[in-house]
Amino acid sequence: MSTDTHRKSRAKAADRVRSPESRLSGSGSKHRNRKGGLGAAMKVLAIVGLAIIALGVIFALNNQDSSSAGTPPDAGPGENQVGSSAKQASNGAEGSSSSDAGLAGKYAFQVGKPGSGEKAPPIQLPSTDGGTFDLSSLRGQTVLLYFQEGIMCQPCWDQLKDIEAKRDEFKALGIDRIVSITGDPLPALKQKVGYEGLTTPVLSDPGLLASKTYEADQYGMMGGATNGHSFVVVNEDGVIEWRADYGGDPDYTMYVPVPNLLAVCGRASRQRVADPMEVLLLTEENCAYCQQAKETLDRLAAEYDLSISTIDLRSPEGQDLAARGGVMFPPGIFIDGQAFSYGRLSERKFRREVERRLG
Repeated sequence: MSTDTHRKSRAKAADRVRSPESRLSGSGSKHRNRKGGLGAAMKVLAIVGLAIIALGVIFALNNQDSSSAGTPPDAGPGENQVGSSAKQASNGAEGSSSSDAGLAGKYAFQVGKPGSGEKAPPIQLPSTDGGTFDLSSLRGQTVLLYFQEGIMCQPCWDQLKDIEAKRDEFKALGIDRIVSITGDPLPALKQKVGYEGLTTPVLSDPGLLASKTYEADQYGMMGGATNGHSFVVVNEDGVIEWRADYGGDPDYTMYVPVPNLLAVCGRASRQRVADPMEVLLLTEENCAYCQQAKETLDRLAAEYDLSISTIDLRSPEGQDLAARGGVMFPPGIFIDGQAFSYGRLSERKFRREVERRLG
């Protein structure tokens, strides 16, 4: 055998010996790579999970109902009320008025224009009960106007049927007449009213000419093509006593349970015989909570009969009020001369206190 042939034979033998090791070595390398890749993926998932948990904690902290900084030592968790009247509001006298407050506030609504205290625009429309309905002819009576989407909105008709079934309860709250208003043609409305077995007059407002004077078309899901779901009470003097526009932001509600609606009506009925509630806001410049409190009170003034005034906390009068009311920092809230809260204003607790006083 030649030297070259012998060398080639030895090389092939060596290769056969090394091949299994090489294969095992390569397989191990791939295994280590896969294992390393899985470890990196687990690390990424762990980081993402921790980030989600952290965001959840931040969200919960930012959405607490009230600021703990405004909590006096003797107040319960989450309370920033001050004075004996505030303690009474949180610890007692929460009978039917508190229950009504919860019902009235359960379904969110807006308050459009014209609003409380403004003259009601005229309405002269054909009615399903025959003839023409004329709002101006009902001076001396309190009228509930229910603007609704129309024939294709079955929840709207369920609403009207349930209102009609509780007519006596509305009458007990001072509501003398109830009418519904929609843009559908009169023949179609007469057919629908007959099918539903309704006796409440439904007014036909083609083109929404009358409805637009109440901006009822601005609180619905159809972009102004139909009315939304609005209730307006016009008192015996032809002045709007209150209104609630449910059909638009934030929830686009097309049915309000009658107990909730009665609670809102009842609140307005109690205000009818009450003097305006005096609300004093102790404030100062560059105070974010002061601005938030002012915006909240201005909005609530459209629902309640509130007379709102402001005093600079740094003024002598403001300093005296803060000392007497136990207001540690702005904004301070006084209701009818009694200290209610300081720090961030809780709308929920303010509503509850107003309802208690009205009740």
